Amino acid sequence: MKCDLCDSPSTVHLTEIHNGIKSESHLCDAHADQRIPGHGSPEAPAKVADCYRRTIAFMTEHGRTPTSDEADQLELALTSAASGDALDEMLRWLQEMVTYIDEHGRMPGSGELDER
Repeated sequence: MKCDLCDSPSTVHLTEIHNGIKSESHLCDAHADQRIPGHGSPEAPAKVADCYRRTIAFMTEHGRTPTSDEADQLELALTSAASGDALDEMLRWLQEMVTYIDEHGRMPGSGELDER
């Protein structure tokens, strides 16, 4: 897949939802660096891992996902509403992400978590 802004291969794939309207963007590293705050920053993966850790702690303590207001206030990862097995699966995924980031110092690429 090519970058939406040039002919380079896209390495960043974004899905954003604003007011219920979904949009997708595909960017090369150079354009992602220009358009996404913190992209390419060596601190970015650690900040994501910290956010996921706070989210895991919240979900474990409350037994549910955070509301959008709670996520904004506490700087948590906003996830879809889940309970029971779905909540357990979400917690497992978040923990796998934290472990991967801690081990590799970067976000996993497509399919890398599946290979573990």
